[in-house]
Amino acid sequence: IHTHLNTLQDFFQLRSKIQKHKITVDDHIHPDKKIILNISFYIQFYQNFESLILLVNNFNEEISKNSHIKLIKNSEDLNSDFKLGLIYHLESARIIANPHDQIKQLNQLGFKGIIPVHFIDNCYGNSCDDFTRRLKLKATDSGLSGQGKELVEICNEFDMWLDLSHATDKTSTDILKLAKHVVASHVGFRGIKDFKRNISLEVAKEIAHKGGLIGIIPWTHLIPSDESGHSTVIEFGLKHNLEKALCIGTDFGAPIKTHKSNQSILDIASKLERDFPKYSDRILWKNAFSFYQKVFSE
Repeated sequence: IHTHLNTLQDFFQLRSKIQKHKITVDDHIHPDKKIILNISFYIQFYQNFESLILLVNNFNEEISKNSHIKLIKNSEDLNSDFKLGLIYHLESARIIANPHDQIKQLNQLGFKGIIPVHFIDNCYGNSCDDFTRRLKLKATDSGLSGQGKELVEICNEFDMWLDLSHATDKTSTDILKLAKHVVASHVGFRGIKDFKRNISLEVAKEIAHKGGLIGIIPWTHLIPSDESGHSTVIEFGLKHNLEKALCIGTDFGAPIKTHKSNQSILDIASKLERDFPKYSDRILWKNAFSFYQKVFSE
């Protein structure tokens, strides 16, 4: 449920040069299976909302040329015939200055979710990755701001989900109290690896209680780094009765390090089918598809 735009088309040229990490569309197309990807649009720190709109319009024009790819904007699209379906979300709301009008515009373009905070605190809330907090120069976690609560209300109005990835504990709990739809799209569990970027079991259970999704990431910084690390995290979630919320959040396209056996969505799918035959269908597609059906039908 979370992969980056440049896994499909190299619009982020500077980002790609620095990260040297790119996966092509071919890695996501299976000859016998329909695949839906939740695509993250990440805007560089020197860019703004207008840059995002230009990027989205360019990308929409590009994918319209490919008969395999379908932009999913409603229930009809979700249930139509395609090989690769795309659902958009925004990674960081920091470029949003006029929430109601700009979120409405994004929603019309096909966006169904927002990660309110990314690597730094912004006017909407606190980030667990903020360098001042990670260096323990800033201890306060004030959670959602007044503007952040307004952002959540607007997302509720347009039936868009809020993504807790990168949020602090207080920001996460504040969002969980207010949001209609919630996911944590690319995380691990602190019960396996105690890292602030991962979510606590309490937050995970509340996401599941709200009918949300928890995308387990293959990034070895957040999970055990051996070949069975990804499965270990999924097993932890199953042990704690989260089977209806679990799915896969790859974060492919970001500067991540994964085990050599987790280089594509199809690698991960094969391992899930091998390690969790009873739950693989649920984790690979049923949970996320049910969630999308709910969001789009409302």
